[in-house]
Amino acid sequence: MLIFFHTPNESEHDPKIEQTKCPLNEFCIRATKETGGRMARVRKDSLATLQRREAILFAKLAVVRKKIRETYVAESAAARAKLPEADDVTAPVMIQVLAALGGQFTAAEIFATAKKMKPDCDRRSLLKAMNRLQRAGMIQKITAGRNGHPARFEKVFKH
Repeated sequence: MLIFFHTPNESEHDPKIEQTKCPLNEFCIRATKETGGRMARVRKDSLATLQRREAILFAKLAVVRKKIRETYVAESAAARAKLPEADDVTAPVMIQVLAALGGQFTAAEIFATAKKMKPDCDRRSLLKAMNRLQRAGMIQKITAGRNGHPARFEKVFKH
């Protein structure tokens, strides 16, 4: 058995009309419209402020980079001036070895090339010369030698 409930038709009650007449709804609509315009102005102001700050930070970054470059050039020039020691006969050989090698090389390639250029050089003096080149900033180690693999180096190019 089905039971149907019948509600009387209330023609005088229209929820759409009631919503539009409510003062609270009018206030919310007006506040939303005004806030939208205000938010757009705030976003534009914030964006302009952020762009100004970004420009200032980029200017400061350029100054810092310039100072680092100047300091690096001054230090590397001082290190290069100290590089050839009077009692070291392997320094000129190592400079020739670096000229013969590519941009990246292993310690084994350094020793093999040095032995070809000057067969009477011993490994210990070549190792000292290599360490001196690292301290002078002419080469830098990019990977350490481990498990039978030689260390990898690369030339440091001055700008």
